[in-house]
Amino acid sequence: MGWRRETSLTLLLATGAVANPVLRPRQIPWPEPVPASSIGPLDWSSVVSPIYSSQDPSRKVYSNSKITTAAASSAAADSPPPSAVDWRNRSGLNYITTPQDQGSCNSCWAFAATALIESMVRIEHGVWSKRSEADVHDGVGAACESVGNAEDTLAWVAGQGAEWLNKPNASAPGVADWPCDPYEATQHGYEHCRDRSGRATHIPYFQALGVIEDQKRWLDEYGPVIATFILYADFGSWKPAGEGSVYKWDEVSKSTGNHLALVVGYDDQRQAWIIKNSWGKGWGKDGFVYFA
Repeated sequence: MGWRRETSLTLLLATGAVANPVLRPRQIPWPEPVPASSIGPLDWSSVVSPIYSSQDPSRKVYSNSKITTAAASSAAADSPPPSAVDWRNRSGLNYITTPQDQGSCNSCWAFAATALIESMVRIEHGVWSKRSEADVHDGVGAACESVGNAEDTLAWVAGQGAEWLNKPNASAPGVADWPCDPYEATQHGYEHCRDRSGRATHIPYFQALGVIEDQKRWLDEYGPVIATFILYADFGSWKPAGEGSVYKWDEVSKSTGNHLALVVGYDDQRQAWIIKNSWGKGWGKDGFVYFA
């Protein structure tokens, strides 16, 4: 696929093998995008098959679902990924929760991390589990105007972030369900339900993905990923001209910083990623966009 350099994505996972994150202070302007060339390709021989396909034949969505050995995984890496993947409809099933609205706060990073966890719970365990964006946002101590990144956020949820280095016996916080801490786009402290610890979903460490083929293969075989991309002014006002319309930077609008969102698939014919945004269902096409 001929991807535009200006809209290249940095993709991250919250499931699978361990990767070393790029740790950044929280109270800084939007971080610069991490070039894909700085992240090595994933060793697919070390990754086992996902639960949803290996244990449930009725939900088999790709030909490599029976991979159980390192040798088979390595062989699968030699075959190209399919021309299109969309987790909103895989073999007739939807694995993606409804797009939410972050409001006026700079909390796209919290929404992206929460959306990733929700989708992986659905894929790996077959249940819907709406998580609380506020629990992530407020739990890390962020204010409404605070910016963040996927690496630090997922590391915090997994209990593997920098703040946990001196707390080897501390329990990973995970992320609570939405009613435990409903999201509000206002300035407020961290307040959650009393029984939060028993309502939190826990995750392993994240996996960073470098080259496009690895990103596409992971989307096909495992699930959605978080993307960091340059946000141009024309993105905010974009509306689809018709079914399947693709957003492309107009090459005139100025950059307004970085943005994080969930990639739920891709389409080679459109040469675009399929992105679930966090600006509500009224933006784009019901909250989604084909992003080229």
